[in-house]
Amino acid sequence: MSAQAYAEVFAAVRKPVPPQLIQGMFQAADVLAIALAAAVASWAETSPARTETYVYIVAVAIILSALIFRLNGCYSDRVLFSEVPRIRKVVFGWIAVIGLLLFIDFGLARTVPITRGWGFLFAASAMLLLAVERIVLGILVNRLVHKGHVSQRSVIVGAGSIGRRFAARLNRLGEPRIKVVGFIDAGPSDPEKGTEQDAATIESYPVLGRMDDLVRLIREERIELVFVALASSPDGILDEVLERLAMLPVHVRLIPAMASVELSNRPISIIAGIPIIHVSDRPLSGWKRFAKAAEDRTIATLVLILVLPLILAIAVAIKLDSPGPVLFRQPRRGFNNKLFELYKFRTMYHDRTDHRCEVQTTRNDRRVTPVGRFLRRTSLDELPQFLNVLKGEMSIVGPRPHAVSTKAAGRLFEEVVREYPSRYRVKPGITGWAQVNGWRGETDTAEKLRKRIEYDLFYIENWSVMFDLWIMIRTIFVVFRDERAY
Repeated sequence: MSAQAYAEVFAAVRKPVPPQLIQGMFQAADVLAIALAAAVASWAETSPARTETYVYIVAVAIILSALIFRLNGCYSDRVLFSEVPRIRKVVFGWIAVIGLLLFIDFGLARTVPITRGWGFLFAASAMLLLAVERIVLGILVNRLVHKGHVSQRSVIVGAGSIGRRFAARLNRLGEPRIKVVGFIDAGPSDPEKGTEQDAATIESYPVLGRMDDLVRLIREERIELVFVALASSPDGILDEVLERLAMLPVHVRLIPAMASVELSNRPISIIAGIPIIHVSDRPLSGWKRFAKAAEDRTIATLVLILVLPLILAIAVAIKLDSPGPVLFRQPRRGFNNKLFELYKFRTMYHDRTDHRCEVQTTRNDRRVTPVGRFLRRTSLDELPQFLNVLKGEMSIVGPRPHAVSTKAAGRLFEEVVREYPSRYRVKPGITGWAQVNGWRGETDTAEKLRKRIEYDLFYIENWSVMFDLWIMIRTIFVVFRDERAY
């Protein structure tokens, strides 16, 4: 397909609003409705106000409602994206909250005094406001759905009977959160291909190309969701497709009854009446992505402010130690396999610097300057990478970015470990889970590289803000006593 044809296909397809953002909007509206109901009850009450008591009651009500509403499914996609807002769930959830508040009140022998009038007005006003809020937000979300603002841009891999049946059901039954932009031909080994394998369109969807074209579209961030509609076959094409997609930052869903891969404990969702197996998810999507970005920018800004005198001192020391620039710049691969320029303090003599890292730094390397040796041993040469964090190219915690020509056992990293490209599904980091567990420094053997990748992938699959903070804390204690840094 030509570049112009691609442009026409994607011209009317918008980047979707994250469903977590819509969920957060409903949660915030629920809290606001409860707080407003308390204000209305306090305004209408004739007896003297007990501000501290009512604040306590409202705080407990908000906490209980957050728990009960979630357990009751009030924030599930099925409810939030339904055509008719499900007021019933919110009303029943609020009744349960009031019941628990009464139980707590009696259980404490009414040590928290409130008037009956205020309690009744608060409960009734909150129920009314929650119902009205759900109706209003439901209308807003439905408008977003119909205008395509929440539809994930999707492709179907497999131009055979399985993919066609799935596309036909989507056309017939509809799924507002799924926007299929086309088919991807899995290749000549696709066992489910029909006689129309070279057709320009299938079930009214264009054929966008083959797997290489799909990889490019994902790299360009045009696709969020991939449906794999392939039958198992002796030549292993299904395994090959799944392995390739697992290394990309995209949601992958496998249409079942054709898989020969391990799928135990995988979540399943229903789309157009067909059970779809969740093979893998894009790491750090939705709220996780926002939380990670906020964490990175906030901490990087604070660190740069605090260590600014140290940075200036190091810059002066480097200039006095040897001629050449203060900073060393080197291309590295980051999120989604994109190249960026990594910053470090220069630690080698300028005329001996290996910009492509053809030869890894070894202990007592003669290319390293006296000041550079100290900076490497204490990892202070990494401080300029906080600028990469502020630019959005790196995170504080993540898989360490390696130079593009780095080798282990005489081979490029990508050739040694098959899962190595999976690290590109998240931004690289200044420190990481592998580093604080001792897997840093020279990677001269295949086993060292495999262990590093094993820890990196564990971090990607188990990310949390607390996990990041734990790694940062461990980094402080590891960095000054790690003999692997040279």
